[in-house]
Amino acid sequence: MHLRTTLCLLAVVLLPAAVAAETIGEVSASRGNTFLSRQEVNEVAAKGVPVLLDDTALTGDESRLDLRLGQATRLRLGANAKLKIDRFIAGRDAEVTLDKGAVVIERTKGAEPKFEVKTPYALLAARGTEFFAGPSKGVFGVFVKSGIVDVKTRRGTVRLKAGEGTDFAAPGDPPTPVKKWAPARVDAAMWSVR
Repeated sequence: MHLRTTLCLLAVVLLPAAVAAETIGEVSASRGNTFLSRQEVNEVAAKGVPVLLDDTALTGDESRLDLRLGQATRLRLGANAKLKIDRFIAGRDAEVTLDKGAVVIERTKGAEPKFEVKTPYALLAARGTEFFAGPSKGVFGVFVKSGIVDVKTRRGTVRLKAGEGTDFAAPGDPPTPVKKWAPARVDAAMWSVR
């Protein structure tokens, strides 16, 4: 009886660590100072390192980080970025939080149908798409290269389609009206994560 109680207690203590340690992807490439933060410990994000649920990806100055989640989602982070993997259920849904910096998210056939990005500015709900979110021309911008992204705030919602973008001057602002981004702006945004 005493052994059974001890084993049950061990299972309860170890279970959260086992769940949190679920591998959901890997580092595809990195340049500069890049890390995956796990339980307040920073591990160097070198090519091939597993990405775990609840990891926070961090990049330093002039750094880039390329992550693969599941079979069909790619996240490319630019310099001075911080992005946390909040949820990932293969074949169903995923959610990440972009606290700062720029990211390009590419989702191809077979990606989770529901993919959301929380930012200080808005909630971005992607529908099988490739899109940018991050600093652009002195504001926080969201641009869709292909597919659809719904940009939701308490003060308004816009739907972006291929070639369209919206901006935020500050957290709490409503999204600006949808507009086509000029090729030079698109190139600069995409270059910021390459």
